[in-house]
Amino acid sequence: MIVLVACTCVLIWSKRAEGAGSAGEMEPGLYKISTSAIHAGDSAAQPAGWGLSAWNAHGAVRNSHSSWAAVHSGSRWPMVWNIQKSTRTPGAYTIKTTYHKDGKQPAGWGLSAWNAHGAARNSQSSRVAVHSGNHWLMDWTIAPSTRTPGAYTIKTTYHKDGNQPAGWGLTAWQKHGGHRSSQSSWVYVHSGDHWLMDWELERVGGLVGIVSGIVTPQESCKDGSTCWPVLVPKGASKLTACNAKHCKCATGEALDQRVTKGWDSRGGRVFGRYLVQEESGCVFCPVGSAPTGLYQGGSLSNYNFLMKGQRGPGSREENWASAWRPDGSLKDFAVCRTMDFEGAEPFPDRVNYQYPDTGTTITIKSLPNKVPVHANMQTGAFKMRTTENRLVAFHGSTADAVWYVKCKAWKVASCYTKTECSTSRRLYFVSAHCHGFNNDRHKKACQEMGSTPDKVYDSLESLPKLIKNMQRAEGLCNQGGIVA
Repeated sequence: MIVLVACTCVLIWSKRAEGAGSAGEMEPGLYKISTSAIHAGDSAAQPAGWGLSAWNAHGAVRNSHSSWAAVHSGSRWPMVWNIQKSTRTPGAYTIKTTYHKDGKQPAGWGLSAWNAHGAARNSQSSRVAVHSGNHWLMDWTIAPSTRTPGAYTIKTTYHKDGNQPAGWGLTAWQKHGGHRSSQSSWVYVHSGDHWLMDWELERVGGLVGIVSGIVTPQESCKDGSTCWPVLVPKGASKLTACNAKHCKCATGEALDQRVTKGWDSRGGRVFGRYLVQEESGCVFCPVGSAPTGLYQGGSLSNYNFLMKGQRGPGSREENWASAWRPDGSLKDFAVCRTMDFEGAEPFPDRVNYQYPDTGTTITIKSLPNKVPVHANMQTGAFKMRTTENRLVAFHGSTADAVWYVKCKAWKVASCYTKTECSTSRRLYFVSAHCHGFNNDRHKKACQEMGSTPDKVYDSLESLPKLIKNMQRAEGLCNQGGIVA
């Protein structure tokens, strides 16, 4: 039996995304699952917008390997769920927890329902829990609701050992024994179509097409991993899920492709400076690099950078002509650094939007005496961090096999008004090793997994089969608790 235990916390960022394919098939990934208003009336009094939750604390403990599920108002207590295609039931999905620090809820416990084992509510409904391992979890069918546009129904398949019939719908009510508090309700499954809930599913984080949430720099533009969101497009309220169609993936639009010499104090050799695509807010960075700096059209730092004297008037006009808009304002461009970069880099400050007279020394003919301010200026920051996480990945014959997984997290937050922001994150696998702890018991456990103790694996392809399977099912970086 394989057991995955994440021992560090996870912070997930939110971004609205499409969750279904053209045929209504769910796209696997990380989701927030929230109630709709279908049962907000007097019959059940269940408000919309309460998030599906699980905690192994706060009165929700069923035992040391399972927790009762609830829905809760607000953003602190709801769970981010890992939805993946079932390997046992065609067309169905598993719904598993991610780590919730305040709820003391381990990652990887599967949403479950049984009409037995203390979970029977009556002959037509069961209480819902999450359970460790793969035996007791439920395979769920997820389908578009016929009552609430854009919402989904989530129903059971048959579970023999749980005495759970198929077709019972996941639901929540503040009445009928479902009241936990004025801000939360217990969760059930119920037969028929009257009492089931229509659920709102919001995709969070990740990259389109990357089920596990792990991206490798070598994947290039075939899945968008070198096309990055940096600014919220004008008139939009979220960052774009940037992919190949948003960037010129061969070379991008480079102002400067020279790799600078040396490293700054936080690492990250500069690959080049690339124009941001105004329609999408995306930017191309060469394979193995990511945007960690931004020069916006109205910022003094942008102006000063382009006007540095070492390039001379002639070279400025010839090499930087693409950096100017027809109205004389400067376009936005990002600095791409290698993945060694560690730390945060803020966007230019809003106070530097206006400029003094440029005088007569500027030779670019399209530049007026005062640089116009571009209308889509934003505040924000980039952040990149490497984290090593401890995973108990295997119960061997002598001891647990303990793995240390190192991942890199990249994050951007762009605020398009003083109070409204959008964030996006990407995760990269860096390396992993099975720790021998300098004793024979743990070394043997590593060997039983097919690993040489303390051997470092620096690619997903080189990992032992059992760890590869975990990566495919859960995402090693997702479960490990990346914090950016």
